[in-house]
Amino acid sequence: MVDALSKTVEEIRQVAKKGDLRIFFGWLSEENHLPGVHWNIEHGGDWKGFLDCAKAVSATVIYLNWAPFEQFQVDEAVTEIEAKLAESDGSNDERKETQRLLAKVREFGAKVGLTCIIDIAFLSNHVVHLYQETADWFSEFEELLPEETDDEPEARKSDDKATVDKWALALASDPRYFRSKEREYVLEKLAGNEFSKLPIFAVLRRAEIIFQEDFKDAAEQKLVEEVRQLREQGLNLNAIAHKLGLSRDRVSGLVSFISRKE
Repeated sequence: MVDALSKTVEEIRQVAKKGDLRIFFGWLSEENHLPGVHWNIEHGGDWKGFLDCAKAVSATVIYLNWAPFEQFQVDEAVTEIEAKLAESDGSNDERKETQRLLAKVREFGAKVGLTCIIDIAFLSNHVVHLYQETADWFSEFEELLPEETDDEPEARKSDDKATVDKWALALASDPRYFRSKEREYVLEKLAGNEFSKLPIFAVLRRAEIIFQEDFKDAAEQKLVEEVRQLREQGLNLNAIAHKLGLSRDRVSGLVSFISRKE
């Protein structure tokens, strides 16, 4: 399946490099108090126009982040819709419509693993300039989700943010995070009985931001060193992949990287 936004990320990296724009792989902090302005794609064009503006104001660093679509997003949407269905005492037509909605949401399971969103930002004159692009299919998915209400007390929202930060840090710093494709499962093991009360999507997204900013480089270096040591012990690619819980292709790429460095 074609991952259009993944190709876009690579194009952004190449264009930024040619334009002498340094890329900081990260997400704008929620604690940021600077004014922000969002790029209008309809009027200004795509990310190429956005990067042209960055260069025009002599920005030297852009902030780039992207995220894959994950199974838990489908699962959470299904859970929310099923909860509303269980609470509903509506007509048969209403229930049939809800069942149809559930079927459409479940179809998006085929998109798991594809890049669903890209965020770029740069800072100029104490103003944060923001660009966001989402896959067309992801926009369709979001339109199917139940509308959120904004009637929570401020104290509850603060508690939620503290909870997200707490568990996101615990997850991002866990040694299993870097290698696992089932990060929701890792979070469940960490949180135990508290797991069912957590805002899962918010924790997972925040954890990825923290990991990219604070833990990724060290995790990659550790993995390269482990592969190097196992290779020196005489293990072949399949044996290394099995021992470390990685795909053979990934191990092959790491071995090639090690060979180039030696």
